[in-house]
Amino acid sequence: MPPAGQAGRAGVPNELVRRILARNVRVPVQVLGDVDALIAANALGVRRIVQMLDDDPGLDLAEAAEHICGATERAVRTSIRAIPDGRYCADIDLDGFEEPKTIMVTVEVTGDEIVVDYTGTSPQSRFGINSASPTLGYTRYGLACLLAPDVPNNEGARRAITIRVPAGSLLNPTKGAAVSANFPAHAIPAVLSRALLGPLPDRVAAAAGTPFWVIGLRGEAANGPFASLLCFNGGQGASRGQGGHPTLSTPSNVSNTPVEVIESSAPVLVESKRIVRGSGGKGRWAGGEGQEVILRSLHADPLDVIFLTERIDHPAPGLAGGGDGAPGRLQIDEADVAEPKGRTALQPGSRILLRTPGGGGYGFSEKENAR
Repeated sequence: MPPAGQAGRAGVPNELVRRILARNVRVPVQVLGDVDALIAANALGVRRIVQMLDDDPGLDLAEAAEHICGATERAVRTSIRAIPDGRYCADIDLDGFEEPKTIMVTVEVTGDEIVVDYTGTSPQSRFGINSASPTLGYTRYGLACLLAPDVPNNEGARRAITIRVPAGSLLNPTKGAAVSANFPAHAIPAVLSRALLGPLPDRVAAAAGTPFWVIGLRGEAANGPFASLLCFNGGQGASRGQGGHPTLSTPSNVSNTPVEVIESSAPVLVESKRIVRGSGGKGRWAGGEGQEVILRSLHADPLDVIFLTERIDHPAPGLAGGGDGAPGRLQIDEADVAEPKGRTALQPGSRILLRTPGGGGYGFSEKENAR
């Protein structure tokens, strides 16, 4: 039962629920802070909607929503009609965990409708690298960028698109499979670009070096346990008319963790951090460059470290004749990490070297065009 006087008090935190939550997570202060941030964001959304209705009492939200969704649907269908009917196929390779993995896609265009089919994609992994619901989200995002990037993204964009993902595959694992960060889904916009290069050469982009690299650090300190997730991005893929930006997460929106945040949230020292010049794929428009970061443990005890990386064995492929980006590299004390999606103990004073991959280039270089 909640403490006396708290039952039914809307807007007042239930301290019993907060204590239960705090007792069942590894880092209670961080988790409760996240919960409070979500509550504040939701409250702000409520206030803004109420204010909008107060300013325009005659506004019908359902009617307005359908108008907006209808405009998006019409824009998407118009873009699809501009693509010749046909089947457009592509694939892209990923490092995987126990073995390399491949995402295969067939995009079938008929009139003003599209079917995206992932038949042929690798089977699910027994490790936590599978993708579940984000498969649908990243498919819709990738198509939004290619078809109608300037209109609101909403339910109307889905009406002309059918997505088929075989059960038991890397992109649609069976119930109970480990999914972790849903890494394979981040490659979906790139494989859609490869498939639709022919009809949409001005809109597609080469593969990014990474969505992001994640390093998880956990340990015990005098004031209790701590855990920190550090994110490091590779280079963006290039597109026609634009080179890729360095160290920019694509297609996710995760920023690089600043040095100040790294050193304040975990007992590590950032010894160096630099852009790896020339690591983007060559081409008429070069891929974005990756970065190199060296971290040294300052903790008196071993740190529990979890790595989640990609494109160490399979670099980001270029597009339309562009070159591949440079592969990534992950080392501890100058030795390559055997399982770059695994878990290890970082000894006191040991160093981690992360070199994130470069993005793929786009188009043949001017020198090649002159041949």
